[in-house]
Amino acid sequence: MADRGRPHVRVIAPARWAPDEVLSTFSQIAEDEGLSVEIDPQAKLRADQLAGSDDERADALAAALGDEDVDIIWCARGGYGSARVLNRLSGMMVSKPKLLIGYSDMTALQLSGALPEVTHLHAPMPIDAAKPGGGDRLAAAARLAKDLVAQGQAPASGYDLEGVAEGTARGSLAIGNLCVLTTLLGTPYEPQWDGVILCLEDICEYYYALDRHFVHLAQSRAGQGIAGIVIGDFTDLEDNDVPWGEDVPAMVRRHFPDIPVAYGLPIGHGDRNEALIQGVAATLSVTGGNARLDIEGFALAGGAS
Repeated sequence: MADRGRPHVRVIAPARWAPDEVLSTFSQIAEDEGLSVEIDPQAKLRADQLAGSDDERADALAAALGDEDVDIIWCARGGYGSARVLNRLSGMMVSKPKLLIGYSDMTALQLSGALPEVTHLHAPMPIDAAKPGGGDRLAAAARLAKDLVAQGQAPASGYDLEGVAEGTARGSLAIGNLCVLTTLLGTPYEPQWDGVILCLEDICEYYYALDRHFVHLAQSRAGQGIAGIVIGDFTDLEDNDVPWGEDVPAMVRRHFPDIPVAYGLPIGHGDRNEALIQGVAATLSVTGGNARLDIEGFALAGGAS
């Protein structure tokens, strides 16, 4: 039962399942920040690695979207599986302005355009409660989500970064996992971009494989709509016995030579991963080794609930 004095969160699992203790820890963190939390029974289903069948995961998302009591849909965990529900989202009804929160595999939901009526937050998920400092990051994300629902807006912010390639770009933020993003290219869910500032992260990939993904992105239709790139955390990367020879910033500069590139945004699977709003207007400025990402204030479509 939703506590109408508090923004109401429903936790679902569009991909892998999360352990009960993680869900319990998350619930306490979010409630301490003034949210009301409900764990959908679907989040506890186990179909091998996935949290239930594709239909069960899609149905849980549909139910949360259509429930008037739900203000915030918080995805329990990434891994893999969200792309398998994309073809089941057509025609889903959204009862009112809502937030959908997650990252990593949730890139499939957040950047595909399959849920245009929803405001997406690239932010930690309940599974991150088990990481060092994860509780603090979840608490910060909960405060942002609460303010968005209660006040309908978020203030401007900014980040000092390291410069990789000079230039200035202005556009809306698109934030996600590189490998998940490239699986959308050439499908009906390929992003339709016109001047975005793309912020990327990834984990546990080989350097040569990352280069392959950057080539794919640069040569795609979506890649032509990128005005600037900001590199987040690329963690736990692997190399062959003969090294690849380029780090991630060098790869991005090679394959996107005509746009500004910066490095050091606190997003991804590392120790930072701050909450950011998808689609908010921003400006990326890079001069020499210095860079700045200025993010404008944001007003929630439809206003506060």
